[in-house]
Amino acid sequence: MRGCPVGDIYLSDAIVPDIDRLGAIDQGMEIGHNAHHTARFLMGALAAGIQDAALKASINYIQERELFGGKMSHLDGIKFRISDIAMGLHATKLIIYQAAWLRDQEVDHKMETTTAKLFGSDQALKAANHAMQIFGAYGYSKEYPVEHLWRDAKALQYAEGAYEKLQLDIANSVLFESREEFML
Repeated sequence: MRGCPVGDIYLSDAIVPDIDRLGAIDQGMEIGHNAHHTARFLMGALAAGIQDAALKASINYIQERELFGGKMSHLDGIKFRISDIAMGLHATKLIIYQAAWLRDQEVDHKMETTTAKLFGSDQALKAANHAMQIFGAYGYSKEYPVEHLWRDAKALQYAEGAYEKLQLDIANSVLFESREEFML
Protein backbone atom coordinates (compact mmCIF):
# COMPACT_ATOMS: atom_id res chain seq x y z
CA MET A 1 0.00 0.00 0.00
CA ARG A 2 3.03 2.30 -0.02
CA GLY A 3 2.32 2.94 -3.68
CA CYS A 4 -1.18 4.26 -2.91
CA PRO A 5 -0.66 7.71 -1.44
CA VAL A 6 -3.66 9.42 0.07
CA GLY A 7 -4.01 13.16 0.26
CA ASP A 8 -6.23 16.15 -0.25
CA ILE A 9 -6.59 18.25 -3.35
CA TYR A 10 -7.85 21.80 -3.04
CA LEU A 11 -9.03 23.79 -6.03
CA SER A 12 -10.22 27.32 -5.89
CA ASP A 13 -11.59 29.32 -8.77
CA ALA A 14 -10.81 26.45 -11.12
CA ILE A 15 -12.38 26.64 -14.55
CA VAL A 16 -12.98 23.36 -16.34
CA PRO A 17 -13.86 23.50 -20.02
CA ASP A 18 -16.95 21.53 -21.05
CA ILE A 19 -14.84 19.04 -23.00
CA ASP A 20 -12.86 18.12 -19.86
CA ARG A 21 -15.87 17.62 -17.58
CA LEU A 22 -16.63 14.05 -16.47
CA GLY A 23 -20.38 14.49 -16.74
CA ALA A 24 -23.19 16.99 -16.62
CA ILE A 25 -23.29 19.71 -14.02
CA ASP A 26 -24.82 18.42 -10.75
CA GLN A 27 -23.88 14.82 -11.59
CA GLY A 28 -20.81 14.88 -9.36
CA MET A 29 -22.22 12.76 -6.54
CA GLU A 30 -23.42 10.05 -8.92
CA ILE A 31 -20.05 9.99 -10.69
CA GLY A 32 -18.31 9.83 -7.32
CA HIS A 33 -20.46 6.90 -6.15
CA ASN A 34 -19.76 5.01 -9.36
CA ALA A 35 -16.04 5.65 -8.90
CA HIS A 36 -16.29 4.14 -5.41
CA HIS A 37 -17.64 0.92 -6.86
CA THR A 38 -14.84 0.77 -9.41
CA ALA A 39 -12.35 1.30 -6.58
CA ARG A 40 -14.05 -1.39 -4.46
CA PHE A 41 -13.75 -3.79 -7.35
CA LEU A 42 -10.03 -3.01 -7.57
CA MET A 43 -9.67 -3.38 -3.78
CA GLY A 44 -11.12 -6.87 -4.09
CA ALA A 45 -8.49 -7.67 -6.71
CA LEU A 46 -5.79 -6.25 -4.45
CA ALA A 47 -7.09 -8.44 -1.62
CA ALA A 48 -6.84 -11.49 -3.89
CA GLY A 49 -3.25 -10.51 -4.67
CA ILE A 50 -2.39 -10.33 -0.98
CA GLN A 51 -3.96 -13.75 -0.40
CA ASP A 52 -2.10 -15.20 -3.36
CA ALA A 53 1.22 -13.80 -2.11
CA ALA A 54 0.56 -15.13 1.41
CA LEU A 55 -0.25 -18.56 0.01
CA LYS A 56 2.84 -18.72 -2.20
CA ALA A 57 5.18 -17.43 0.51
CA SER A 58 3.74 -19.92 3.01
CA ILE A 59 4.02 -22.85 0.61
CA ASN A 60 7.62 -22.00 -0.25
CA TYR A 61 8.49 -21.66 3.43
CA ILE A 62 6.87 -24.90 4.64
CA GLN A 63 8.34 -26.93 1.80
CA GLU A 64 11.84 -25.90 2.88
CA ARG A 65 11.54 -25.58 6.66
CA GLU A 66 12.14 -28.67 8.77
CA LEU A 67 10.37 -29.19 12.07
CA PHE A 68 10.11 -32.27 14.29
CA GLY A 69 12.30 -34.27 11.91
CA GLY A 70 10.37 -33.53 8.72
CA LYS A 71 9.13 -30.79 6.44
CA MET A 72 6.53 -28.43 7.90
CA SER A 73 4.33 -29.20 4.90
CA HIS A 74 3.51 -32.60 6.41
CA LEU A 75 1.98 -31.17 9.61
CA ASP A 76 -1.82 -31.21 9.73
CA GLY A 77 -2.03 -27.89 11.59
CA ILE A 78 -0.07 -26.23 8.79
CA LYS A 79 -2.26 -27.88 6.16
CA PHE A 80 -5.36 -26.44 7.85
CA ARG A 81 -3.92 -22.93 7.48
CA ILE A 82 -2.93 -23.51 3.85
CA SER A 83 -6.45 -24.81 3.16
CA ASP A 84 -8.05 -21.71 4.73
CA ILE A 85 -5.88 -19.38 2.66
CA ALA A 86 -6.60 -21.31 -0.56
CA MET A 87 -10.38 -21.37 0.06
CA GLY A 88 -10.51 -17.65 0.83
CA LEU A 89 -8.50 -16.85 -2.30
CA HIS A 90 -10.72 -19.01 -4.47
CA ALA A 91 -13.94 -17.48 -3.10
CA THR A 92 -12.57 -13.93 -3.45
CA LYS A 93 -11.66 -14.56 -7.08
CA LEU A 94 -15.13 -15.96 -7.83
CA ILE A 95 -16.77 -12.86 -6.35
CA ILE A 96 -14.49 -10.60 -8.41
CA TYR A 97 -15.19 -12.59 -11.58
CA GLN A 98 -18.93 -12.31 -10.99
CA ALA A 99 -18.66 -8.55 -10.43
CA ALA A 100 -16.58 -8.20 -13.61
CA TRP A 101 -19.04 -10.25 -15.62
CA LEU A 102 -22.00 -8.20 -14.36
CA ARG A 103 -20.13 -4.99 -15.15
CA ASP A 104 -19.40 -6.24 -18.68
CA GLN A 105 -23.12 -7.05 -19.08
CA GLU A 106 -23.88 -3.46 -17.96
CA VAL A 107 -25.96 -4.86 -15.10
CA ASP A 108 -26.03 -3.43 -11.58
CA HIS A 109 -22.95 -4.76 -9.83
CA LYS A 110 -22.69 -2.52 -6.77
CA MET A 111 -23.42 -5.27 -4.26
CA GLU A 112 -20.85 -7.57 -5.88
CA THR A 113 -18.12 -4.91 -5.92
CA THR A 114 -18.84 -4.09 -2.29
CA THR A 115 -18.79 -7.79 -1.42
CA ALA A 116 -15.51 -8.26 -3.29
CA LYS A 117 -13.92 -5.47 -1.25
CA LEU A 118 -15.37 -6.45 2.13
CA PHE A 119 -15.04 -10.23 1.87
CA GLY A 120 -11.71 -9.96 0.06
CA SER A 121 -10.18 -7.67 2.67
CA ASP A 122 -11.36 -9.99 5.47
CA GLN A 123 -9.82 -12.97 3.72
CA ALA A 124 -6.60 -11.06 2.98
CA LEU A 125 -6.13 -10.29 6.67
CA LYS A 126 -6.98 -13.89 7.57
CA ALA A 127 -4.43 -15.15 5.01
CA ALA A 128 -1.77 -12.77 6.34
CA ASN A 129 -2.51 -13.90 9.91
CA HIS A 130 -2.16 -17.54 8.87
CA ALA A 131 1.12 -16.76 7.12
CA MET A 132 2.35 -14.99 10.28
CA GLN A 133 1.59 -18.12 12.29
CA ILE A 134 3.31 -20.34 9.74
CA PHE A 135 6.43 -18.17 9.67
CA GLY A 136 6.48 -17.77 13.44
CA ALA A 137 8.91 -15.12 14.65
CA TYR A 138 10.22 -14.71 11.09
CA GLY A 139 6.79 -13.41 10.13
CA TYR A 140 7.50 -10.17 11.94
CA SER A 141 10.87 -9.68 10.27
CA LYS A 142 11.20 -7.31 7.35
CA GLU A 143 13.48 -9.90 5.76
CA TYR A 144 10.37 -11.96 4.95
CA PRO A 145 7.31 -10.75 2.98
CA VAL A 146 4.70 -11.63 5.59
CA GLU A 147 4.83 -8.51 7.76
CA HIS A 148 4.37 -6.36 4.65
CA LEU A 149 1.39 -8.45 3.54
CA TRP A 150 -0.16 -8.16 6.98
CA ARG A 151 0.18 -4.35 7.02
CA ASP A 152 -1.29 -4.08 3.53
CA ALA A 153 -4.18 -6.40 4.39
CA LYS A 154 -5.01 -4.38 7.51
CA ALA A 155 -4.87 -1.10 5.59
CA LEU A 156 -7.11 -2.59 2.91
CA GLN A 157 -9.89 -3.03 5.46
CA TYR A 158 -10.09 0.75 5.85
CA ALA A 159 -9.81 1.75 2.20
CA GLU A 160 -12.93 2.66 0.21
CA GLY A 161 -15.46 2.72 2.99
CA ALA A 162 -15.89 1.86 6.63
CA TYR A 163 -16.54 -1.81 7.33
CA GLU A 164 -19.97 -1.22 8.86
CA LYS A 165 -21.03 1.09 6.00
CA LEU A 166 -20.18 -1.61 3.48
CA GLN A 167 -22.07 -4.19 5.54
CA LEU A 168 -25.12 -1.92 5.49
CA ASP A 169 -24.80 -1.47 1.72
CA ILE A 170 -24.79 -5.24 1.23
CA ALA A 171 -27.67 -5.80 3.65
CA ASN A 172 -29.75 -3.08 1.99
CA SER A 173 -29.11 -4.67 -1.42
CA VAL A 174 -30.33 -8.01 -0.13
CA LEU A 175 -33.27 -6.64 1.85
CA PHE A 176 -34.64 -3.91 -0.36
CA GLU A 177 -33.59 -4.55 -3.95
CA SER A 178 -35.38 -7.16 -6.00
CA ARG A 179 -32.62 -9.63 -6.81
CA GLU A 180 -33.61 -13.18 -7.73
CA GLU A 181 -30.39 -14.78 -6.48
CA PHE A 182 -31.36 -13.89 -2.88
CA MET A 183 -34.83 -15.36 -3.07
CA LEU A 184 -35.15 -18.93 -1.81
